[in-house]
Formats: sequence, structure tokens, C-alpha cells
Amino acid sequence: MISASPLPKIIYDWREIMDGKWPTKWFDIDLDKVISFNLYEKARLGLGITTPESFSKIINISGYYGYGFDDGYSKYGGALRVKTSEYTHISAKYDNTITEIGEWGSVTQRPIYDSKSFLASRFDRTQHYRFTYVSDKNGFKWTTNALPYMAE
Repeated sequence: MISASPLPKIIYDWREIMDGKWPTKWFDIDLDKVISFNLYEKARLGLGITTPESFSKIINISGYYGYGFDDGYSKYGGALRVKTSEYTHISAKYDNTITEIGEWGSVTQRPIYDSKSFLASRFDRTQHYRFTYVSDKNGFKWTTNALPYMAE
């Protein structure tokens, strides 16, 4: 009896980890959301999860939650992406987070090893709403962004 080699799964898992995701049976953990450091929050602990491709080839759901210890605020958000055809998808995203002063729109959290994030000290609390239509076949991308809401 010949058993299948686990090597392809190890290679796939390693590739996912290099992309910042830890694959599990039911969801992928976003490693960039687990811990981060900057001069404003000092440390942020959190969790980000995404549905894997094995869940659905059409729908992708993701969300995250984090807490900044020095500023004392929760940060959270979520996204829904629906593949409408082989080449197109629509998505909706919401973020209630902090954005470095001078950044525009919803910027994804940088990895823990990024020195720019570590040295950042001035942020605004923001909310972002984003709706996107993407057609990969002809390179067309249509995005609607609401202006960020600055919380007091």
C-alpha cells in the first residue's frame, strides 16, 4: 500500500504562512492581526479570520478585532467578497480602526516587522466603508469610497 506524500500540503501551508495566513480546518487566521506595535497604541492584540477557499469558491468572508492597550480602544472590521463570474467579483468592506495621519482611505495593517508602523505615533480614529466591483478580464476596476469619518 502506497501512502500519499504530505509534502504538497506542507508546501501549500508554508505558502499560506508566507502570505500571512495560518490555515486551519474551518478558517484561516490572519497573522498580521494577532499582534502589532506602534508608539500610539504601544501594543495591539487581536484576531483576524478569513474563510478558506475550501469553504466556498464564490463567497469569501473575513473579519478582525484588535485592542490597543495604550489608547484603550477596540478596532474591528469585516469584508464580504462575492465572485460573480470567472473574471469578476464585488466586495463590501467596513473598518473602524485608526489611520496614520496623512494616509488616505482604508490602509491594511502592516506586518509586525514593518519599521514604519513601529515608529508611527500620530493616528486618527476612522471608519471606512468601501464597495468595489472588479473585472479582471479587461482590467476594469470600479471602487466607491466614502470619506473617512473622524471620531472625536
